[in-house]
Amino acid sequence: ILSVTEGFSVTKFLWSRQGSTLAYLVEGENAYHWVVDGVPGKTHVNKEVGPHGQTLAFESQFFFSKDGKHYAYDVPAGVDRDGDSIYDSDVVVDGDRTVQFSTWFDLSFSPDGTKFAYLRKKGDTKELVVNDRVIAAGSVWGVGGPVFSNDGNSIAYNRCDGAEVCFFSVNGQDIAGPYRRIGYIKPSGISGFSYTASRGDREDFVVHRGVESRPVEFVD
Repeated sequence: ILSVTEGFSVTKFLWSRQGSTLAYLVEGENAYHWVVDGVPGKTHVNKEVGPHGQTLAFESQFFFSKDGKHYAYDVPAGVDRDGDSIYDSDVVVDGDRTVQFSTWFDLSFSPDGTKFAYLRKKGDTKELVVNDRVIAAGSVWGVGGPVFSNDGNSIAYNRCDGAEVCFFSVNGQDIAGPYRRIGYIKPSGISGFSYTASRGDREDFVVHRGVESRPVEFVD
């Protein structure tokens, strides 16, 4: 049974992958906080920010590491006038550490939870940071990444120099490209990656451990 203060309510909850730890969001009209394993976290300002009744608490997203021992959640500043995009956020890691952030979907834990990667803005540049160390920087980033390999030793991401000029990059180095675009990246095997991409007018194809497949064909 979850017990909350009068005037507050539980509006989100999720379990760690192993089902051993429960996290839930306690939201009030002017404040909210996450509770992890029964321990309340920091209190953050809440207000309505979107045209469809969204609140800052509603926009806050929570993530467990795969081993369930670490977690992170974002503290959004607001959403755009259409209610579609989250403004720059802070991210709270393991309840006490706060880092500057850009968008909530650009964060990742390594499989063992010992490494934490995220994108942050510095002026007009976005930096990819892993455990407080900047490993790459650029003005435009794609949707794919950052993604850790299954052994946690490599991190892959989609770096773009501009519209339709994208590179598949690993550990700060461009490995393949340029592509017109790159889709979501997935870990493959112990240390490899797979991703979808397209080049010129060619249909999307899959790149698995550096080898391009035939274009994906769609049948009506």
